[in-house]
Amino acid sequence: MSAHALLLMAVAAVAGSLDKTGFVEFQADPSPGLLINTTAGMRPFDPPDPTRPAVIMIHGLNPTPWLVRIPEAERLGEAVGRRGGPPINVLGWDWNGDTYASVRMKPNQAHAVDHGRMLARAILAAGIPPEHVHLIGHSTGAIVAASAARALQEATGRPVAQVTLLDPATPYHDLVFNRIAVGRQARVVHHFWAPGPSGFSQPVGSPGVTDIRVDVPGGWYGLVNLLQSSHLNTARWYVATAGDPTMPGGFNASVFAR
Repeated sequence: MSAHALLLMAVAAVAGSLDKTGFVEFQADPSPGLLINTTAGMRPFDPPDPTRPAVIMIHGLNPTPWLVRIPEAERLGEAVGRRGGPPINVLGWDWNGDTYASVRMKPNQAHAVDHGRMLARAILAAGIPPEHVHLIGHSTGAIVAASAARALQEATGRPVAQVTLLDPATPYHDLVFNRIAVGRQARVVHHFWAPGPSGFSQPVGSPGVTDIRVDVPGGWYGLVNLLQSSHLNTARWYVATAGDPTMPGGFNASVFAR
């Protein structure tokens, strides 16, 4: 069974659950793709400071936007706010209402590539130079992040500072690592993958990409409850590292972490 099908099953299975960690909220969000400001103390549509580094979180597939929203960028903004240090922009690409284009995987991948181009245009419109950008994509958001990095390099001739990929499903690997060639689109590329039945990625050994295994809870139960999967717990772990500078790896390996 494909990772895409597992995602659909898992979202349906947890539709009546509550996520006390705040990574899934059961409320509608029809956003078609907006760059929002999730920096602590800022409002969603406050413009980012283009003189500061920007970390941009991109959530993954949501086939039920009338029921579920995925506020990973908000959680990252809160975590970065707790760590202190020099201020940075924490932004999110809110495409909650437009992640799902088809029951077939290839149209959804092409749709995510289009969103990456949209995100790149939004970053340039905000006046943020590529060297100030760290793109973080979870799941299908990894396609968006890779596409945005390539679009920014094509538009400016300069690579982004960093791309972080959080457990992108194995069927996405050819697109992300070969056709987009994310290892050539950023100065630093980290690929965090979760092993086990409810982790969706695996090491790729791609040029310019550092594979990093993340051992998080999940196991078989995560196949029927996405809220407890290794796949989602990879994002939870990454955000936790943003709030705690003493934790090894994760956000603390960001070029902008202080």
